[in-house]
Amino acid sequence: MRGSPTSPTKSKKRPSSSHIPSHRRDPNKFLASSPECKSLVTFGKEGGRKLRVLDLTGNLGLTDWTLTHLTGLPSLHTMFVDSCESVTSGGVVRFAEAKWKSLKRLHLKNCKGCKLGVVQENYLTRGLEVEVILDGGRVVGRVRDEF
Repeated sequence: MRGSPTSPTKSKKRPSSSHIPSHRRDPNKFLASSPECKSLVTFGKEGGRKLRVLDLTGNLGLTDWTLTHLTGLPSLHTMFVDSCESVTSGGVVRFAEAKWKSLKRLHLKNCKGCKLGVVQENYLTRGLEVEVILDGGRVVGRVRDEF
């Protein structure tokens, strides 16, 4: 009789749902680090149709994830982000690219995660003015693209 040697079978264990972060299990869960950011996410989803200028000054716990939810503000044309340390240059680029039709000005000040390279390597979008200010108010970079 022909056959293969029997080997003990290893059962593949699937990770339990407790090992999966709650925001991946339930897409309606918030991934925001403060109540203010939770409010911004809700505002980006449900309101703010006529909001044109948004000033986010202070370390509100704003993150790249929260920033993506603000792309739902259709009339937003100017945004100030000041002293939000968890926002990165990648998050800013994704936000600006998603909002290129309406966003005209994006002012970044004292955001340690945003480096000047975000402006240089990502031409961002047509007609968008980007201002990056670091080191306590010293203007480090400014780009205007006027096609």
